Amino acid sequence: MKHLMLALITASVIGLGSLTVSPVSAQDKMKGADKMADKMAGTKKDNRASNVYVCKACKFYYPADAAKKLHYKDPMGHKLVHADKAPVGYKDGSKTKMDGKMDSKMGGKM
Repeated sequence: MKHLMLALITASVIGLGSLTVSPVSAQDKMKGADKMADKMAGTKKDNRASNVYVCKACKFYYPADAAKKLHYKDPMGHKLVHADKAPVGYKDGSKTKMDGKMDSKMGGKM
């Protein structure tokens, strides 16, 4: 009986000892969660894209891969210029749709 009581006390002391260590390990886990949150926030922090190509005449910007597909010219034929960030007020040209609507307004193809 005495050994059983000693075993229970020892187990409870070890259990309480692990509780005092757990806040430290919880902080380490939270640091990892903070890093993950920073990564997620970093992608959504700024809606303006980086490493873009800009058409100053049309006030549009294109991501690098979209500009390459367009051969570094926008649908209107303007030359695209490289920029680190899209300027404020410029719209994403890769999300707009040009279905030849301008051609019909101009009286034919360009």
